[in-house]
Amino acid sequence: MKKVLSLLAVMMIVSLGFGQSVEYPDGKVHSWYAPNTGFYDCKIKLKNIKGQEVVLKYAKVSADFPSGWEVTICDNFNCFTELVDTGTFFPMKDNEYGEMKISIDAKGLADTAYIKYALWDEDNPSLKDTLDYTIYVNFGASTNAFTNSEVSIYPNPAKDVVNILASKGSKASLYSSNGQLLLSKTIANKAEQLDVSGLKAGLYLLTVLNSKGIQSSQLILE
Repeated sequence: MKKVLSLLAVMMIVSLGFGQSVEYPDGKVHSWYAPNTGFYDCKIKLKNIKGQEVVLKYAKVSADFPSGWEVTICDNFNCFTELVDTGTFFPMKDNEYGEMKISIDAKGLADTAYIKYALWDEDNPSLKDTLDYTIYVNFGASTNAFTNSEVSIYPNPAKDVVNILASKGSKASLYSSNGQLLLSKTIANKAEQLDVSGLKAGLYLLTVLNSKGIQSSQLILE
């Protein structure tokens, strides 16, 4: 019986020693709303929890994005001008943070990118994580407050309240980063306030629909 227990203990130690080598403080699945011009960085953070130095490898699982977009990828050492099939991180020390960054320039084209990469410890290639990037680009998307003759949104970043100036009857809608409708309000008197005090800090999409069309902007809540 003692021999059996000893064997089980050894198996548990071996299993723990070759378990997960990295953790993802903000998760492995992310969505972003990117502007329709200029490069925009989409990062997934990771941390070495192996208890010793780790070398991470990665491989492209899938990539679906418009041919007119420019899409690049960076690990913690190298940056590439296109999505490479495979790559290797520079060795990371114990408890060191790193990131896997995909950057896009939509070149004015509104669409969506779906990109997945597998990531693993080179000492344990059988245990792989999948990093999932979904990147939305809308017509008129901007990273700043937007203003035209019809619509004005401020402040951005915001904390408790967002002010909306728009023509009477315009409809303002606030979406989460994964596209879920959170708040909606019809502009009754050309000036309204959207109460965002109950929402977590992060990145959101705010749209205003009126007779002139739809205006979209990334809204940052602090």
